[in-house]
Amino acid sequence: MRISTRRSYDLLAKHGSYVTEVCDRCGVLIHYMNRFTRRGDRGVWCSRECRDGKEAHAPGICRGCSAALNGKRKYAKYCSDVCRMRQNGQDRPNNPKTHIQNKPLTDAILTSGYGGSREAGSGA
Repeated sequence: MRISTRRSYDLLAKHGSYVTEVCDRCGVLIHYMNRFTRRGDRGVWCSRECRDGKEAHAPGICRGCSAALNGKRKYAKYCSDVCRMRQNGQDRPNNPKTHIQNKPLTDAILTSGYGGSREAGSGA
């Protein structure tokens, strides 16, 4: 939001900084070098968090562990598959990746290790 010229000069006299805009969300004074805008939107914000909300993501930092993404592809969001799977699985119930983990046990295993199908006394 733009502020009046008179108010800008008052701030210049008081603080030594000429400011012409205020953040549309939180009301912080915005210097011309630190403005965050969006194409097609008339608003001005003081930070990505004010503009995009809590889900804002700084480029070049892993969303999972906040490690630097140096050496990764241009639009990489995670440093590894481990971080990606950890973040993507936090809001879902346990969902195993292999089909064998989804199958229940078919028969109980006896503690003796032998099945109960053999007849007593038959055999060597």
